[in-house]
Amino acid sequence: MMYYLLNISRVHWPLQLSFMLLLSQLSLAQSTTQLDLKTALHRSESNNAQLLLYPYQQQQAEALTQQAQLRPTPELSLEVENIVGNGDYQTFDSAEITLSLSQNIELGGKQHKRTAYAYASGELEQAEFTLSRLDILAETSRRYYQGLKMQALETVLTDQIKQQQKALTLISQRAQSAAVNQAAVAKIDLRLAQSQALFDALKLEKRLSYRRLAAMWQDNVDFDSLAGNFKLMLNVPDEETVLAAWQNSPVFMQQQAALRLADANVHLAQSQGRSNINLGLGLRHFQASDSQAVNLSISVPLAFKNPNRGRIKAAQAMQRKSQLQLQQQLNLLTLQLLDLQVQMQGLQQQIQTIKISLLPKAHRLVKETESGLKRGHFSVLEWLDAQTELVALQKEQIEKTHLMYLQLLELERITGQALLAPNRRSPSVDAMENKDV
Repeated sequence: MMYYLLNISRVHWPLQLSFMLLLSQLSLAQSTTQLDLKTALHRSESNNAQLLLYPYQQQQAEALTQQAQLRPTPELSLEVENIVGNGDYQTFDSAEITLSLSQNIELGGKQHKRTAYAYASGELEQAEFTLSRLDILAETSRRYYQGLKMQALETVLTDQIKQQQKALTLISQRAQSAAVNQAAVAKIDLRLAQSQALFDALKLEKRLSYRRLAAMWQDNVDFDSLAGNFKLMLNVPDEETVLAAWQNSPVFMQQQAALRLADANVHLAQSQGRSNINLGLGLRHFQASDSQAVNLSISVPLAFKNPNRGRIKAAQAMQRKSQLQLQQQLNLLTLQLLDLQVQMQGLQQQIQTIKISLLPKAHRLVKETESGLKRGHFSVLEWLDAQTELVALQKEQIEKTHLMYLQLLELERITGQALLAPNRRSPSVDAMENKDV
């Protein structure tokens, strides 16, 4: 239906969730309380609780990267020896005062490896944010579609109730003239009551769907209806298009970022296995002779085996795990995409059958029974049964079309791309694509 194309290449997130087709079906009504999908998506993007947390997570990642770039701080020390003692050391005249400056020198490229790990961690954070963002916008679209479905079913049920009221009036008139018995009147009256009860339940479900939609941006419902309908038939993307789309899948890119982080972790663990050198330079003052001397110190840990070998093995195990998960994710994505594409093909065929074959026959049946009713060839109940058949097909068409829109939405959520032809897009979609994010 409508798909929100997220053009985030400006921040190196080549992911898209298309916002298509529905806007071409919008009503021309200028109601100030009607909500369209573009506005709903914008509200979710601006006010969703989960997305509002990301700037702080980004600041945290940037701060950790800055911290990783810092070198060890030089150390200044003052040491005073032989302050108090006995014999020759009873006074401060025998004291030795040493002022020294020492520096820990990192070996093994630790600073570079720490920085690379921090950058990789930030990239994973961005990839996870992109996933969350697409999931939230997709969920907003799903809830919007659910509200549209409730509106469509409400319209069909309203027409059905009108026909049943018409039938009840007609059969009541015939019952007064003893043309039909009261049981037939009671039967139609029961059907009308059942339809009205269903209509009330549908109205409640529609209000709930509106509330669930508004909950995506943490607000109350400030609209009375949703713009759009399910009348526009979708084209099913072919298998080649679907399979070519997995390369930019946000799920796959997130797994790639996780692998890069695992690689950086291995390199960091290996660098931390190299011992550092501590160099010190100082000046010592001998109080007794009032003389000075320069001190030089070098200290190196005596590690006969790699002191970080356990962490290195753990990091390598995580690296192999990430490599396997990447391959598994690729296989899973391929299966999911093909499964969705096949489901859409099946739904498209079923909808076409309803639209092209079944609905025309149902309309013809209603027309023929209504004509026969006037000539006395059919009863009111038979005319009403024909109306019921038509309504059942209309509901089935709505349900299947709604499901097909959801399938396409899921395809685009997984791939992060619009999978419909560009010439099917509306100007409003282009405006969404060019929006800074």
